[in-house]
Amino acid sequence: MIRTLFVFLTLLGLSWFALVDFSGSRPTVPVNPARQRIVSLAPSFTEILLYLGAESRLVGCTDYCEGVDASVPRLGTFMNPKFEELERIRPDVVLMVASQGQSELARGLERAGIAVEVHPAESIDDLRAAMRAIGESVGALGRADAFVTRLDRALSAPPPTPGAPHVLFVVDRQPRLFVAGGTSFVHRMLRAAGAHNSAGDYVEPWRPISIEDVVRRDPDLIVDASFGSAEDGEAFWSKFRDVLPPAREGEIVPFPPVRCGVQLPDWIEALREIVAEHHRRRTRATTGEDRRAGG
Repeated sequence: MIRTLFVFLTLLGLSWFALVDFSGSRPTVPVNPARQRIVSLAPSFTEILLYLGAESRLVGCTDYCEGVDASVPRLGTFMNPKFEELERIRPDVVLMVASQGQSELARGLERAGIAVEVHPAESIDDLRAAMRAIGESVGALGRADAFVTRLDRALSAPPPTPGAPHVLFVVDRQPRLFVAGGTSFVHRMLRAAGAHNSAGDYVEPWRPISIEDVVRRDPDLIVDASFGSAEDGEAFWSKFRDVLPPAREGEIVPFPPVRCGVQLPDWIEALREIVAEHHRRRTRATTGEDRRAGG
């Protein structure tokens, strides 16, 4: 069943490793002299630049940025970029995440005379603000505003009904299970998709959880957005078929690893389809039971 649902997601355009599809035509962004050479030290900001059609401005990015031309220099990781290479490139601006891990690097770049633009990247409000700020800086504010409108429309669905499924959203399996809590952007995605978050009472955005606690919470559906293959996920969850109904009943759905980026509207739509398919399966099962009882 997990393999079948993986195919279902693939048909939605959301394969296990999918992040952002930037294929096809992209908008032409007018030149802004102040932002002609940009380094992005956050994959989510690189996604925004690509979405806005500003790929030609990108002169450096992290090793984990997707969809970027091979000619763009890779500058290490989010937490450990290549400072000397950054100095050599001399960009007009470096886009960075507002985090303690990058604060010392930001100060070093500023001391070297390199402009730094810092944005938070944890919440949906952060995404809105970063999209508009970066859009304005590269001359693509209209496209940025259109994205914000689309995002807000995706989030504007009514809250889930009392009978809506309770979904446990897993963001990592190894070395231990982590799930999305009530202050995560995933919590809002689930609500917009018409589902209750089984871990919504956690105040942390991301929370470790034991299998025993998963069993106690008794979710109707588990969405597994861990890194790894569908086969890895199937092997992991199969160990708990005896104690965990979703593992036994085929109610575990693989999902791409998520971050608060430009694919949020698409991910909300995919979650809506997953919730709708869950309803259809339950309806078919109930109808079959009723027919057997009546026969």
